[in-house]
Amino acid sequence: MAHQVLSSDMAQLINAMRLAQQYGTTLLDSTYRKNMLQAAHILAVDSKHLLETVDEARRRVIARARHPGVTFPLSPVSRVPDVHTEHDQLHVGIPASSAVL
Repeated sequence: MAHQVLSSDMAQLINAMRLAQQYGTTLLDSTYRKNMLQAAHILAVDSKHLLETVDEARRRVIARARHPGVTFPLSPVSRVPDVHTEHDQLHVGIPASSAVL
């Protein structure tokens, strides 16, 4: 699942970078740059959440090894709301009709 999300985020970033390069000399340059930065931010946030999840799992494994039979509550990191609902609502790119200048 994480691989698919990060691959999708990276594909969106690559697409946004290509559009920013293609339209870098037009009046829409700042808009395409903004979209590229939004895509990079989404990738960074999703990567951070993946690393936090892996780190939390590592901590739990170590804690269970040290204290067998004890159940540990979820840490605040595990309760971070899923950003993919917001992520999926963001549209990176500009409609073709507005790209003609």
